Amino acid sequence: MVKVRKSLVLTVSSALLLLLLVVGIVLAAGGDSYYSLLRIGGAQSSLETIGRSGVADSELYIGASLTVITDPAVGIGVATAVLRGYLESDRGGVSQFRFYYWSSIGPPVYKFTTWTGAIAAPQSFQDTATGLSANTLYYFRAQARDGTYTGTGGLGTFTTYATVSTPSDFLADPISASEVSLLWVKGVGAPQTEVRYREGGYPVDHNDGTLAYRGYSSSYVLTGLTSGTTYYFRAWGFDYPVYYSGSYVEDMATTTMGIVIVGPYSIPSQPGNWFTSADPSGLTSMPGYSLIVTAADSLQMPVGSLFLILGIVMVIGVGAIVFVITGSVQGILVVMLLGMFVLLVAGIIPGWMFFTYAFLGVSGGLVLRGGVT
Repeated sequence: MVKVRKSLVLTVSSALLLLLLVVGIVLAAGGDSYYSLLRIGGAQSSLETIGRSGVADSELYIGASLTVITDPAVGIGVATAVLRGYLESDRGGVSQFRFYYWSSIGPPVYKFTTWTGAIAAPQSFQDTATGLSANTLYYFRAQARDGTYTGTGGLGTFTTYATVSTPSDFLADPISASEVSLLWVKGVGAPQTEVRYREGGYPVDHNDGTLAYRGYSSSYVLTGLTSGTTYYFRAWGFDYPVYYSGSYVEDMATTTMGIVIVGPYSIPSQPGNWFTSADPSGLTSMPGYSLIVTAADSLQMPVGSLFLILGIVMVIGVGAIVFVITGSVQGILVVMLLGMFVLLVAGIIPGWMFFTYAFLGVSGGLVLRGGVT
């Protein structure tokens, strides 16, 4: 009798356990349910919440652990997004990181980035999620591992854009003979921008011309251009791998003319008074100086030349007056020699002119006095 009762109890107990197992399987298959698993091993104890795919959605470590924070995604486009995380604490070693993400549409299908990097807390990290669908809500988590333990951050979300928009405020500005500065505002849903250029006209589409830039920035300096050349630029919004905006923005720029230096040049030495040109700059305080300068400008002749002519005329005039008064030719020569010397000192006549006159004047005076036959 006792044996029958024990068998009955065992049978009922087994049936109840089987019923609970079946109910658990049915509930797990019927929705996005999760179950918890307490993992205890060595020095590590962790509680993991496991999804139907077997991927850990979150981990809470007891004791020494890797603390990972999932930061907001940036650079969101129609097919890509830049996922970011932060390793807040670790066990003192170097860790790798990755992300996993999945769409809100249908059962979770997890995609993973590659384990990469060599980070140590505290340090940020990021990677790009690709192959996304447009206008879709996505979930993601950041992970880090040090070879023994893996830390997983909280749940992050982002929504991809429906289309790639065109950049705005595009400006091409020449900054040298070989460089053009490019500036723009990125379009919505366009994490990257592609800029192309040509000579002689704008690129027809994003396959024409020469690629100037493609990337996440909103500015770029294009180098290696030809001086004095006009370049035509167009920019499109872009998302990896081949998503472009439906329109473009454009601008043109002409590089500055370069300075061509042919040389080397040697600077000639300046002549002294013997060959110097007339330079009346030392006579600026002389009465009537400005009138003579104005007269030279009116006659469109060098100021020094006009001073030279007036100086010689004045010396000749003084000599003529002396001759009228004294009737002496030698007197004329002496007066004119002194006058020419004054003009030499004043910088109005060059040295060769003074000494030529002096030679001729002395020679003529000797002839007139009968000193030379």
